[in-house]
Parts: sequence; structure tokens; C-alpha cells
Amino acid sequence: MSDLLEYGKISTKGFFNLALGSIVSISISAVGYILIARLLGPDSYGLYQVVLVPSLLFILFGGLGVNPALVRYIAHFRAQGKNSEVSTYMWTGTLIIVISGIPLFLTLFLFSDYIALQFFHRPEAGFLMRISSITVIANLLYEGLLAIFRGFEKMRYQALLQSMFSIVRTCLILVLILFGLEVFGAITGYTMSYLIILLLGLLIIFKYIYSPISLSKDKFVKTAKNILHYSIPLYFAGICGGLRLIHYIGLLLAIFCSNIEIGNYYAASNFATLIAFEAYPIVCVIFPAFSKINYETEIEKVRSAYNASIRYTSLLIVPTVFYLMILAEPIVSFFYGTEYHLAPLYLSLYSISFLVVGLGFYSVEPLLNAQGHTWTTFKLNFIPLMLAIPLYYVTLLLGGIICLLIAICIVRLVFAVYGYVLIKSKLKPNINWFSVAKIYASAIIAGASTYVTVLSIHTIFPSALVDLGIGLSIFILTYLLIIPLLGAIDKSDIFTLKNIFEEIRIVGLIFKAFLCFEERIINIKLKIG
Repeated sequence: MSDLLEYGKISTKGFFNLALGSIVSISISAVGYILIARLLGPDSYGLYQVVLVPSLLFILFGGLGVNPALVRYIAHFRAQGKNSEVSTYMWTGTLIIVISGIPLFLTLFLFSDYIALQFFHRPEAGFLMRISSITVIANLLYEGLLAIFRGFEKMRYQALLQSMFSIVRTCLILVLILFGLEVFGAITGYTMSYLIILLLGLLIIFKYIYSPISLSKDKFVKTAKNILHYSIPLYFAGICGGLRLIHYIGLLLAIFCSNIEIGNYYAASNFATLIAFEAYPIVCVIFPAFSKINYETEIEKVRSAYNASIRYTSLLIVPTVFYLMILAEPIVSFFYGTEYHLAPLYLSLYSISFLVVGLGFYSVEPLLNAQGHTWTTFKLNFIPLMLAIPLYYVTLLLGGIICLLIAICIVRLVFAVYGYVLIKSKLKPNINWFSVAKIYASAIIAGASTYVTVLSIHTIFPSALVDLGIGLSIFILTYLLIIPLLGAIDKSDIFTLKNIFEEIRIVGLIFKAFLCFEERIINIKLKIG
């Protein structure tokens, strides 16, 4: 485990700024989503989400998966001191992104009215979709800039850009809505924020990272072939994953559901950002270690890192899921108000889909990609997509959004199980399922005690704020008491996590406080035992 600790600590030092930027970005975005939904109301918020469906779908098909290739080749040639190759790959990748994005932007811009009328049956959305079409190429370039920053290991610039984007987008949208522009203001603010942040990103590139452009036709073609050879499998995997998780669902909702139903669905799904917030520190610390371990010669270390990633992501995500499930009603009531009456049930069902974390849901793709198995990653995403396409369509038509959410749970389970089968065939991991089961048991006990307590207090003080405050306190305290008592976490885990997170200052302080509490409980348990 000492080697794994060192890998984790090295990764943490390199990814601190990236993690901080993403945490700030996710936090601001989460607040923004809630305020936007509350100000617009379910009907207008549903229309806002419908308008964004085409642009987000077109973005999915742009870029040709170039961003991971930019990170890989820029970092690789920088390490070798080949600055001319760095410049070649940087500008070739950027040009590929632009070339792939222009036809998509023009298609959406020209056919927005047709799409709004014929597919979505909302003619009023055509003009708004035309405005949002600008974000197709802007988003592709924005993501390309972030990839360039990662390749140059300028994580502080990525953190700055991500944080500024969330702030600018949230402020612009809210200001324009408050001026009475409603959905038009929200879409305009959303689009303008991309243009502003893209300009900022380009200024940073040309001031601090600028590499002279020196591209002949032959050199461009040769470099493009190398980039696309690496990126195409990840491109198709990204399309499959994006369709399965988000975009195909958004398309079906826009075609078959009312604005109010769509508004309630997205209000519920916004809380998934909380789960992303929980998962990100582990992603930044454990997962980069996969790429530092040689799969062929250090198989035991790969197994150890894979097992640790499953247990530690489960420790964070499983309790969050149970908390959202049992307190969905006061959560929605407090943050969104009483208009979103469908959202609590949607939130409970949507949260269930994240319980597959214990099967390695967040672990399998980073491990496969780090070890170069990009076509296996494509296959992992393609098979569940083939199930999702008919299943989502049929369940939405027959049972509405409730049945669709159940179908999402099924597809995610298939993805997790299939991913485990693929990893098992290559890695033969010896996962301690009993230890993972203890995490789920701890969350269930904490959830049950919280539910009973909140239900009892609610009869005396019927307030959503009281329910949330008491519920959160009881849940956290119970969970932190139960996991060491059941043996879901031990001293070696605490030692490992303390060492891994010691470089992440803000998040590390929070984790350290919880881990010290856990250590005291374990010491008391050992004395009594």
C-alpha cells in the first residue's frame, strides 16, 4: 500500500488546482441551477432545457475525441523537450476541433425552426435554438482549451477558467431573468457566457502558452492521423456514454413530455452535481495512479488501486445517495418551492441509479483508458447503449418519466456489471465484497434512523429547513459512528486517506476532521474489544 500512497500523493500535488477549480465550478453551478429553476418555474425551466437539447446533442458529435489526445501528446512531447512537436500537435488538434464543429453549428443554425416545429412541436423554441447554436463551436473550443492547459500542466489556468465560466454563466442568466427576459434571457446569458470565457481562455493561451504556428499540409495530415488514431475509439465511446447517460434521454423528454414534466425532471437531476462533487476528490487522487502503474509488471498494484478506488468512492457516494432518497421531499420543497411537486419522486428514483458505485461504476473506465484499452472502453459504452435506446423509448411511452428513471437504473446496473466482467477478464481483481457491503449497510442504518427521527420531529415542527438540518446532522453522525463499528473502515484506510489527501488543503482539512473522528471511534472500539 505504500507504493499506492506515493502514487496518490504525487497525483494529488499535480491535480490540486484542477480539483479545486472543479469543486468551485460544480458548487457555483449547483447554486445557479437551483436559482434559475426557482426563478423560471417548472414550465419555463422545462422550455429552457428543451431549447438546449439540440446544441448539447450536436456538441456530443463534435471534436472527434481530440481532447484526450491533446493532453497525451502535448504532455508526452513536453517531457521529451520537443517543443516543435508540442506546437504541431496543439494547433493540429485545435484545427480538427474547429473543422468538426463548423458543419454542426451551421446545421443547427439553419434548421433550428424546423427542428423546433417538426421534432419538438414547440415553434416558439426555434429562435432560441438558433441563439444557442453558437455554443456548439464555442463549447468545443472551450473544452479544447481545457485539454491544452492539462497537457501543459497549467492546472491553475484550467481552474481559473472553469470557476470564471460558472460565475459568469450563473450571473448573466440570473441578471437577465431578473430583468424580465425569462427563457430568452436565460438562453442569451448561457450563450454569452461561452463567448466571454472563450475570449478569456484565448487570451491566457496567447499570453502564457503561445506556440508559433508552423504547419505544412503534409505535417498536418501526418499529425492528424496520429491524433485521430488515438482519439477515434474514445470519440465513439464518448458518444455512446453521452447518449446513454444524458442526451438521448433529453431528446426523448423534449419530444414526448410537457415542459412542466421536463422542468421537474431536470430540477431533480440537478442534485446529481452533489454526487459529482463527492466523487471528484477520489477521481483526482486515486484514478491518475492507474496510469503510473505498469499493468504488465505491477499487476498487484493495479489490483490494489482498483479495489481502493471502489471502496473509497463508495464511502462517499453511497451515503449521499441514501440521504437524497429519504429527504427528497424537504430538499425539493426548500430549494425549489412547492411548484415542483413531481421532483421529489424523480429525485428519489434518480438517486438510486448511483448505487452501482460499489460495482466499480466510477473505476472501470479510468483504469481501461490509463492502460490503453480504448477500444474496450468503446465496447463497454456501446453494449449498454444498445439496451438503453429501445428501453428508454418504450418505458417513457408506456409509463412516463417514472418508468424511464427505473430504466436508467437498469441500464446503469448493466454498465457496471459488464464493466466488472471486462475488468475481471483482464485483471482478475480480488474485491472485498464483504467490506463494500458494510458501507451499504452503514448507509442503510443511517438512513433509517434519519427517516424515523425526521418523521417524528416533522409532526411537531413541519418545516423543510428543520427537516434538512436535523436530518443532515443525524445522518452524518450516525454514518460516521456506524462505519468504523461495522468495520467498513479501519486504521489502515484512515492512514491511507490522510496521506493521500494531505496535499489538498481545503478539502483535505474537511477530510482530516472526519478521519480523526473515525480514528477515535476505532480506538474506543479496540479498547472495549
